[in-house]
Amino acid sequence: MILALLLATTTTALKPLVAAPQEEELVLHILQPCEPPPTMRTWNVFYKGRPAYMILEPLFWYSRGERKFYPWLAESYSEEFTTDKIIITIKLRKGIKWSDGKEFTALDVLTTFWCRWVLGWGPLKYVEKIEATDDYTVKIYVKRPAPLFYKWWLLAKLTMVSHAQYGQFAPGLKVPGSIPLKGVDMDELKKKLQEYKPDKIIGTGPYEYERFTDTEWIYKLRPNYWVKDLGVTWTLETPKGKFVFGGTKDYRLWDKIIWHRRISDPASWPLVKAGKFDYTWTGMSEDVYETMKRSPAFWTCTGPWLHGHCLYFNCKRYPLNITEVRWAIAYAINLDEYCEVAVEWGPESVIPAEWPVCISPSDVYNWLSKDWLEKWCNKYKYDPAKAEELLKKLGFYKKDGKWYLPTGEQFTLTVHVPAGWCGWVPGAENIAVQLTRFGIDTKVIELDWGMWGTTIRERGDFWLAIDFWTYGTYHPW
Repeated sequence: MILALLLATTTTALKPLVAAPQEEELVLHILQPCEPPPTMRTWNVFYKGRPAYMILEPLFWYSRGERKFYPWLAESYSEEFTTDKIIITIKLRKGIKWSDGKEFTALDVLTTFWCRWVLGWGPLKYVEKIEATDDYTVKIYVKRPAPLFYKWWLLAKLTMVSHAQYGQFAPGLKVPGSIPLKGVDMDELKKKLQEYKPDKIIGTGPYEYERFTDTEWIYKLRPNYWVKDLGVTWTLETPKGKFVFGGTKDYRLWDKIIWHRRISDPASWPLVKAGKFDYTWTGMSEDVYETMKRSPAFWTCTGPWLHGHCLYFNCKRYPLNITEVRWAIAYAINLDEYCEVAVEWGPESVIPAEWPVCISPSDVYNWLSKDWLEKWCNKYKYDPAKAEELLKKLGFYKKDGKWYLPTGEQFTLTVHVPAGWCGWVPGAENIAVQLTRFGIDTKVIELDWGMWGTTIRERGDFWLAIDFWTYGTYHPW
């Protein structure tokens, strides 16, 4: 899926950032989805936490286009390869302060990884141990063979938390020291961590919460941010030249960021058109996209996003628990027809994935060779005759154009989709049309996004569902 990003150019928030006495307050308005809303979340960043963008920060930022790690809270990393492990040595940046004034050290890094260990974070099963040899050196011992993208997990995926806040869940942890900790009750620690309700988020980032409501959350710039204080800069190389960013002499950030909670795509369009937001990446209809593109007040850009539409099967329900039934449904759906209907900003906004491997089409060959894909992956090209053959072999039969289960009941399905989502709802309706045409009567159920996580992902209360095949990553892990 490809989303359109909007950046308004006429608001006061986008005036030139020139330092001057009694400068006008710079306020950035962003339209951003947030379900459930902040009032239903907590300050616990590990469990049902409120949004923490630009409050918590990672050791490194990863540039997808360059396939390069930019050091952030860390200064550098190096790797040593042995017969059975990879040792990643991370040097931390000195002089970084948390929002409570304490210094950022290796103890915070160990605490962050330990909390993830307690919660059972999957990538840590590939890690033998993590140790801090001093306040600014961390070593991660990765088991070999290592997963393809282990560095992204361990260097850039996690945002760091403060030992002062979360050290209570790492009894006896110190520097020098290592994790996993020995002789601790992991189940009890996990329970306490999930029940923890701090009164704020302590971060290294430039912002902290001012207030929040059901419909918005507001950041304010904190007075001392390490990028400016340390004068740290980075150089980004692009086809248009080199750009230096960070703590330059004219460095200035927004004084306040107001995040407006997006309820649905259609509900957002009149507000976007009216220039109520400086930035958004809401899904847009083709008409709205063309309108915004013609407006001199907006820069409207498009590009490949790191997620897309995916048809999920509930494998715990009969007959979807039968592999060949799922194959038959896949063969019965024409993806080209689906993509013609599930349009967002334009005809190319949704395209069929060449391979069903949960990797962005623009990135798939970076990770998997064509030879491997052709050997191991089925493209499930539209083939209703093949679908019919598979079902009949299982004892399904057709009567008056309708499919029946081997047990005699009519084969019917429902497909859930997030309510009001541009492109997604028409797509779900098309799935229902195609399967009904094939002989499996199918109906669409629109579900509010605020209920989606609990209903679909936690309880599994669905038959078919349109959801992301991933979000924010471009590899299958």
